[in-house]
Amino acid sequence: MPSGKQKLDATCFESVFNLMPSPCIITDGSRMLRANRALLEFIGFDSNEAFFERYQCVCELFKEALSYLSFCKGERLWVEEILTETKQDYKIMIQHGSETRIFLPKVQAYTYADTKQYIVVLEDVTSEDRLQNRLLQEYKEAVDRSAIVSKTDPHGVITFVNKKFCEISGYSEGELIGQPHNIIRHPDMPAAVFNEMWRTISEKKPWSGIVKNRTKSGGTYYVDTVINPIIDCKGNIVEYIGIRHDITAIETVKSNLYVEIEETQKTLLYSLGEIGELRSRDTANHVKRVAEYSRLLAIRSGLDESEASILQLASPMHDIGKIAVPDDILNKEGYLTDTERKIMQTHCEYGYHILKNSDRPILKAAAIVAHQHHEKWNGSGYPKGLKAEEIHIYGRITAVADVFDALSTARSYKEPWPDSEIFAYFKDNRGTYFDPRLIDLFFENLDEFLSIRELYRE
Repeated sequence: MPSGKQKLDATCFESVFNLMPSPCIITDGSRMLRANRALLEFIGFDSNEAFFERYQCVCELFKEALSYLSFCKGERLWVEEILTETKQDYKIMIQHGSETRIFLPKVQAYTYADTKQYIVVLEDVTSEDRLQNRLLQEYKEAVDRSAIVSKTDPHGVITFVNKKFCEISGYSEGELIGQPHNIIRHPDMPAAVFNEMWRTISEKKPWSGIVKNRTKSGGTYYVDTVINPIIDCKGNIVEYIGIRHDITAIETVKSNLYVEIEETQKTLLYSLGEIGELRSRDTANHVKRVAEYSRLLAIRSGLDESEASILQLASPMHDIGKIAVPDDILNKEGYLTDTERKIMQTHCEYGYHILKNSDRPILKAAAIVAHQHHEKWNGSGYPKGLKAEEIHIYGRITAVADVFDALSTARSYKEPWPDSEIFAYFKDNRGTYFDPRLIDLFFENLDEFLSIRELYRE
């Protein structure tokens, strides 16, 4: 095949061009100049003149998303497309009667009569193409039989769902087509997950993850999901395909196991919390009341349900460090000496060191509570003398809950205070011992605190 700027003998070139066994086209890059005999015979013409009489104005880009080019109307000549989009692998579909053949164009530039021209050799890949398409179809059918499949347009509107998708969601095909996927979105799924999903696939990257969905009847199912963008020969996203596998049974077992673990932790933490109280002859219900007070104050202060629940489980451990305090000090009737008080105060450090090395969120919270529940808003507390918001919100909340219960109940060294004196104490120490906002919330929700006290009364 001629190349570069080599000058070619016209007669020789014409003969070689026509004798080439593969269909060939000569183009100057913007229009077709000549077709060889192999192409003309396939199309069914006996001369270039007859061929161009019919095809001169219509040999343009085929615009469908199959990466095929053809002799059809469009915005650009398909030969120009081949020459300018050199990074794309195009195939040409040529139809003659009922026969369709697929060709792979190979382009070679040369100079003829001081003009740059191109020979486009059309390699017949029909058999390979049909094999690839058949394998692709078989693959699609296999996926369709084994997975939950859907397709959407580039805007996320559902264009296809398979039978398994309908079965697990409870919706019919007609109810799903034309809808966005949030028709099955479960309210427990954070919006951030879907924002990240959309950002990823919009950048032409696949996304994978576990998604919790809701059925038409309000039930729940979980799917292990892969969403892949389908990209055409121009690099544009033409659709998204989602392939999912039902993992509801697995996730249900995990969820039940998590609940069981949480309940076991809760029981264990209450039991450990009671150890310190029983050693000091205080009541077991003290830790239960402190846990409930802490949860209520956490919710009212703006912490979410998750954090409030963690604090509820962690707060019973606030006095776990008392296991290291001698009995004669822990259960002494009357006031402690300065030396005894300093020993008693070490229970915060002991409790912290017992709990600090765990990575579990509840035990990490318990370490904070054990360490900081005797810190004071004005910095006069112990063991670190922290003040204001240097004290973790868990410590500030537990301080209010612990003191309210301690003043409300009998101890080895005192009788319970009357409510009027307790309320006066809180008001007097608002902004000194206690976080002023938490004291305000305590009084705003006083009836609920008193109800908890009554529920767990000795």
